[in-house]
Amino acid sequence: MAVDIRHAARITDALALAHPGELGFAVDWLPPENGLWTRWSRYTSGQCSGTRWPVACRADFGVVALNKVRQATSLALAAAACCVRDGGALYLFGQNDLGIRSFSRFRDAGFDTVDVGAHGRLLRWCGRVEAAVEGLEDFRSVRPLEVPSVGRVDWVDYPGCFADGRLDAGTALLLASLEDEPAVDGLVYDFACGPGAISRSVSGRWPGVTVFGSDTDAIAVHAARQNVPACEFAVADGWALSVGEAPKLVLSNPPFHFGKDRDHAICFNFIERARQGLATDGELRMVVQREVAVEPELRSAFRQVRCVIASGGYVVWAARSPIRTAARP
Repeated sequence: MAVDIRHAARITDALALAHPGELGFAVDWLPPENGLWTRWSRYTSGQCSGTRWPVACRADFGVVALNKVRQATSLALAAAACCVRDGGALYLFGQNDLGIRSFSRFRDAGFDTVDVGAHGRLLRWCGRVEAAVEGLEDFRSVRPLEVPSVGRVDWVDYPGCFADGRLDAGTALLLASLEDEPAVDGLVYDFACGPGAISRSVSGRWPGVTVFGSDTDAIAVHAARQNVPACEFAVADGWALSVGEAPKLVLSNPPFHFGKDRDHAICFNFIERARQGLATDGELRMVVQREVAVEPELRSAFRQVRCVIASGGYVVWAARSPIRTAARP
């Protein structure tokens, strides 16, 4: 999650005063290296590897960063409670633009304010901390989902995964754009795969094709492995195909947010990695919102770029003939 560094440092200082010499457990944020901290995040970012559930520990207090997806915050609080000793303290902090100012809602849930800063708030749970869940599978849900080229299936989902157990409009348009395409004769890479809707649809459309997916969210990858057991998935921050076969088709509904803030660099870095890693005769096909200006980035990286389809605020772009580094202008 995106947490303002100055805000995180202020929270850390406040907790150091409240819990001198005690072990803290940080969820979905990175505390300063000085101090007694252990941490867990479902998201892989930089040198921090995401995992689907924390390794058991017994910290004196836990601090969770507010997620813009409220169900994901509930999961993170439960994970923290599993790693805080009985009777320890449990905190929730967040920046104002993520909704932490809606204090009445948090007060009704049992939180009190212990610190208010210029751009955020630190809350402490008033009850006794006791682990109420045994692990991630307590949050597992299964519901029907209509997957293009497959039909209705039982779909595994967890709080905070992309699209909340649904097929979002952008992904649906991307999959619809494949209806008249011939079968792929090589590897298909599903970048930012989420719980695996694209991988499941591609596997149904072209039986026998090899599909590889990756996502920064370890819990989403865990769901994808259950939803599409025949495919391979990896938890990775960015392009995950560093070795092996070059993909003939790369498909993606790429992320444009880091926390609440829009971050086009995530998508633009993906386009650059696709330029380097795509098979010479392969294709990159991606869906973005209309207002996202990816065409210049695509044309600087590929010789052939076209708009495949546009509908409902989304555009599907296709790019072929990658411009390798030596030949780039």
